[in-house]
Amino acid sequence: MTKRSKIILTSLVVGSTIFFGILIVLGYLDATPLVGLLGVIVGALISEGAKSVSAERNRTHQLRLAAIEKRLQTHQEAYSRWRMLIRRINLEENVIETVAKNQLWWEASCLYLEPAAREAFLHALLSASAHQVEKGKGKTDRLENLYENIRIAGDLIVKGVELPTIKQGEDTTIE
Repeated sequence: MTKRSKIILTSLVVGSTIFFGILIVLGYLDATPLVGLLGVIVGALISEGAKSVSAERNRTHQLRLAAIEKRLQTHQEAYSRWRMLIRRINLEENVIETVAKNQLWWEASCLYLEPAAREAFLHALLSASAHQVEKGKGKTDRLENLYENIRIAGDLIVKGVELPTIKQGEDTTIE
């Protein structure tokens, strides 16, 4: 039942109740059958409202279930890409190329990532680029801050799937 239909039906019930109430007060109608009719109408409205709420919750639940598999897959892929980025930075090889590939992947997949993971992954990519540029300048504090930005992304990607751990130790990332 659409919202407009509900409004029209509610208006009809309220208007009819007022009309019949006036007729009862004036003595033109007996109240007993009308009270029974009103009970049936109110019961039908409550039933229809409950069905509508239940159907909306069911649709929302089905959408969540449909998206969860893709979200898990995307977080796993983000984690794998993040690990590759960490390895490349530590080995000092192909960092810029890896960042460029991951930026393209992020653009195509970011909506499936949990918001904090989405932002952290992009921030890690930007930090990896800056890390590559800064490493020749010898500023170790700046390099450490950039590396920490990259490292934090892994934790947020893992937390983004929100699965309960099976055993202790699964909730931390390995570098």
